[in-house]
Amino acid sequence: LELGSTEDIPLRVAVSNMAVNSIGTVGPLVGGLIAAFAGYAAIFMICVVAQLIALAILFFRIPEPRHSAIRLTTNEDQEGT
Repeated sequence: LELGSTEDIPLRVAVSNMAVNSIGTVGPLVGGLIAAFAGYAAIFMICVVAQLIALAILFFRIPEPRHSAIRLTTNEDQEGT
Protein backbone atom coordinates (compact mmCIF):
# COMPACT_ATOMS: atom_id res chain seq x y z
CA LEU A 1 0.00 0.00 0.00
CA GLU A 2 2.95 2.32 0.51
CA LEU A 3 4.17 2.13 -3.09
CA GLY A 4 2.79 4.56 -5.62
CA SER A 5 1.56 8.11 -5.48
CA THR A 6 -0.05 9.55 -2.38
CA GLU A 7 -3.17 10.48 -4.35
CA ASP A 8 -3.90 6.79 -4.98
CA ILE A 9 -3.61 5.66 -1.35
CA PRO A 10 -7.41 5.71 -0.67
CA LEU A 11 -8.04 3.64 -3.79
CA ARG A 12 -5.37 1.09 -2.88
CA VAL A 13 -6.71 0.81 0.68
CA ALA A 14 -10.25 0.33 -0.63
CA VAL A 15 -9.20 -2.36 -3.11
CA SER A 16 -7.15 -4.14 -0.45
CA ASN A 17 -10.05 -4.10 2.03
CA MET A 18 -12.46 -5.33 -0.64
CA ALA A 19 -10.16 -8.23 -1.51
CA VAL A 20 -9.66 -9.20 2.14
CA ASN A 21 -13.39 -9.05 2.89
CA SER A 22 -14.26 -11.03 -0.24
CA ILE A 23 -11.82 -13.80 0.67
CA GLY A 24 -13.09 -13.73 4.26
CA THR A 25 -16.63 -14.25 2.99
CA VAL A 26 -16.10 -16.75 0.18
CA GLY A 27 -13.36 -18.83 1.85
CA PRO A 28 -15.44 -20.32 4.68
CA LEU A 29 -18.37 -20.98 2.34
CA VAL A 30 -16.22 -22.87 -0.16
CA GLY A 31 -14.41 -24.65 2.67
CA GLY A 32 -17.72 -25.72 4.16
CA LEU A 33 -18.94 -27.05 0.83
CA ILE A 34 -15.73 -28.99 0.28
CA ALA A 35 -15.91 -30.40 3.81
CA ALA A 36 -19.56 -31.38 3.34
CA PHE A 37 -18.96 -33.19 0.07
CA ALA A 38 -15.37 -34.48 0.37
CA GLY A 39 -14.64 -34.51 4.11
CA TYR A 40 -12.13 -32.82 6.36
CA ALA A 41 -9.15 -34.73 4.97
CA ALA A 42 -9.70 -33.01 1.62
CA ILE A 43 -9.71 -29.59 3.31
CA PHE A 44 -6.49 -30.45 5.12
CA MET A 45 -4.77 -31.57 1.91
CA ILE A 46 -5.94 -28.47 0.01
CA CYS A 47 -4.52 -26.27 2.78
CA VAL A 48 -1.18 -28.10 2.71
CA VAL A 49 -0.94 -27.80 -1.10
CA ALA A 50 -1.89 -24.11 -0.97
CA GLN A 51 0.78 -23.44 1.66
CA LEU A 52 3.41 -25.26 -0.42
CA ILE A 53 2.46 -23.25 -3.51
CA ALA A 54 2.69 -20.01 -1.51
CA LEU A 55 6.10 -21.04 -0.17
CA ALA A 56 7.34 -21.83 -3.69
CA ILE A 57 6.12 -18.46 -4.94
CA LEU A 58 7.86 -16.77 -2.04
CA PHE A 59 11.18 -18.47 -2.76
CA PHE A 60 11.19 -18.36 -6.56
CA ARG A 61 9.13 -15.33 -7.62
CA ILE A 62 9.57 -12.67 -4.89
CA PRO A 63 12.95 -10.91 -5.09
CA GLU A 64 14.99 -10.49 -1.94
CA PRO A 65 14.96 -6.73 -1.19
CA ARG A 66 18.34 -6.84 0.58
CA HIS A 67 19.97 -7.95 -2.67
CA SER A 68 18.37 -5.19 -4.72
CA ALA A 69 20.52 -2.85 -6.79
CA ILE A 70 18.46 0.11 -5.56
CA ARG A 71 20.20 1.97 -2.74
CA LEU A 72 18.09 4.07 -0.41
CA THR A 73 19.66 7.33 0.69
CA THR A 74 18.97 9.57 3.63
CA ASN A 75 19.16 13.34 3.94
CA GLU A 76 22.52 12.95 5.67
CA ASP A 77 23.91 11.22 2.55
CA GLN A 78 22.77 14.10 0.34
CA GLU A 79 24.10 16.90 2.56
CA GLY A 80 27.72 16.04 1.73
CA THR A 81 27.24 16.54 -2.02
